[in-house]
Amino acid sequence: MKRIKNRLTSVLAFVAIPGAVYLLFLILRPAAFGKFSMLGMLITQSFINSIIAWGLSFSMTAGNLDLSIGAQISVSTIVGCLLSQKIGMPGLILGCVGTSLVVGVIKVLLMRVIRMSSMVISIAYALILASIGGVIGGSEILVISTEHTILGRFPANVIIFLSMGAIMFFLQKYSVYGAKARAVGGNPALAESAGISTIQTQSVAIMLAAVYGGIAALLSLSYGTGTSIENGLDTIGTAFQAMLGVFVAGFISKQVNIVFGIFAGILSLNILQTGLVAVNFDTNLKNTITGLFLIILMAVTEMRKVSAEEKMHRDAFKANSMKRKQVQAADR
Repeated sequence: MKRIKNRLTSVLAFVAIPGAVYLLFLILRPAAFGKFSMLGMLITQSFINSIIAWGLSFSMTAGNLDLSIGAQISVSTIVGCLLSQKIGMPGLILGCVGTSLVVGVIKVLLMRVIRMSSMVISIAYALILASIGGVIGGSEILVISTEHTILGRFPANVIIFLSMGAIMFFLQKYSVYGAKARAVGGNPALAESAGISTIQTQSVAIMLAAVYGGIAALLSLSYGTGTSIENGLDTIGTAFQAMLGVFVAGFISKQVNIVFGIFAGILSLNILQTGLVAVNFDTNLKNTITGLFLIILMAVTEMRKVSAEEKMHRDAFKANSMKRKQVQAADR
């Protein structure tokens, strides 16, 4: 009975935020949001950012904030697109995933040499990668042939999405690496004293993020959206979009596994942004609403954390008081 209750709580927590946001715009724009096709479109549109967020969460769990993932994906899509024009589907896959892995390896090597703030270094990576992408792809918009977009269509896109989610679920919940990553992210010094290598753990996290970034690049091109080089700092927006999903996952982490929590967060954000466009909201203020959405979630999360810490201190105080009373009673 308790297990059923916990499962029901998890399901409710999973659908609560995206469901509430969707309900809001269903009331405001019933003609658009009342269609089942709209919900299906919003879900499939969330696949790419969910995969990016899953990859980014590996780095964040291990205590490494990588803001260059957007530029990494941008370069990967450019190389993948160019190679697909030369050697077809194999070039598309090799270009997207292979380029992302090469960038990941370079990041790992530089991390072992340059001991700086991961945030500072990742901004530098973003600028460098964007410049490289501009040299390789030029200023024109690149698209792949429609015959190579099969991975972006049903059921291939769903299979890719579910497979990446299943891999993360296993690594995060059941693997030794997942436990090491949480230890390093929680307290690096304590993890090192326990024999866990911080550098090695963060290196694996970077490579996992690279794999997920490469798959996201592949799926992005397969949706037929095309690609072009972005300004280095503009690509950081991709990382922030993914981070929003991770923050929402943290908000409901007690009830929902991080894999499902991230998807719920990305879906909520996608519904919010699509809904704001549907109600003709000023595009200049769209990011303001998104930012407020994040601030509210973070504020509530922090309040819950403080409340939990206060409860822990109260419980500890009660336990100590009872222990003292027992000792005093024994002395009598």
